[in-house]
Amino acid sequence: MGKIDARTAASGQDIEDSKLSMDGEVLHVMTGPAVTYWNAANSVSDDYMIKATFHEPQYMNRNGHPHPYGIIFGGNDLRTDSQSYLYCAAYGNGSFIVHGFGPDPFQMIGRRAEANDAVNKAAVQGEPVTQQIAV
Repeated sequence: MGKIDARTAASGQDIEDSKLSMDGEVLHVMTGPAVTYWNAANSVSDDYMIKATFHEPQYMNRNGHPHPYGIIFGGNDLRTDSQSYLYCAAYGNGSFIVHGFGPDPFQMIGRRAEANDAVNKAAVQGEPVTQQIAV
């Protein structure tokens, strides 16, 4: 499942402007508008860890500025305009963000991404960068 954010939808873009596909156990995402994807079957209620690896083969090859890739957790009402969740995402420029979305958005580290040595950085635009995120 996927949903683009309301501001992006208001600009005339829709979910079809992004692509999500599986190749074996590898999930491929071709970004377009700001979009959140989830699998309703991936749900837990006890203590858990979420871990994912993101590989951007050509850093910023489709964007004029860094775009983050990350994981969402603690989601509610994801199919609705009242969806809420927390996400942790890394940028290929060596920064990260922890941010919440919902009827009233909130930030965990401020409004902007924050640089951190634990986040990988692409050598230059067009080069690959890989991030591992775990919460």
